[in-house]
Amino acid sequence: MQRRLGLDLEVPDDFGHWLAGFTDGEGCFLANIYLRKTGPYYGERLLHTRYFINLRQDDRAILEQIRIVLGVGKIWVRRNVRPNQNPEVVYCIGPVTDLYHIVIPLFEKYPLRAKKAREFGVWKKIIEIRYLEGNQTGPRLQRGRPPLPESYWRKIGPLVEELKEIRRFR
Repeated sequence: MQRRLGLDLEVPDDFGHWLAGFTDGEGCFLANIYLRKTGPYYGERLLHTRYFINLRQDDRAILEQIRIVLGVGKIWVRRNVRPNQNPEVVYCIGPVTDLYHIVIPLFEKYPLRAKKAREFGVWKKIIEIRYLEGNQTGPRLQRGRPPLPESYWRKIGPLVEELKEIRRFR
């Protein structure tokens, strides 16, 4: 599956199909553009991309199993987001290399079948542009590298807006 890196991350077919269905119901493909609020690059645009799943804390074992099989990602507990709310556990994959080389091939091989399929299609384009044209991260800016060109943002901006629009009409 993970042919892009020349590696071979194989997951059992039953797990791959199960994860696709689970993601259809509980997963999220995130892409946001925000402005840097501190430091010498104050006001610089940044792209935040993630794949994550939120569950109740008592379902943590499911997320641990996903992390073990995929070999990437982090799990943390988010407590008391709102009054009277149960603590949540979050499984998140953030590095663009993991998104490009693991998450995208996984859902290409085991396709999503519900509303998330359209969301994934747009998110996948965002990740591909980010990976191939400008892997922008905080440390990149701290090392004094120049900001990404406007042509990058002209491609990414409309896709991020399209992703927001898809979520709005669920």
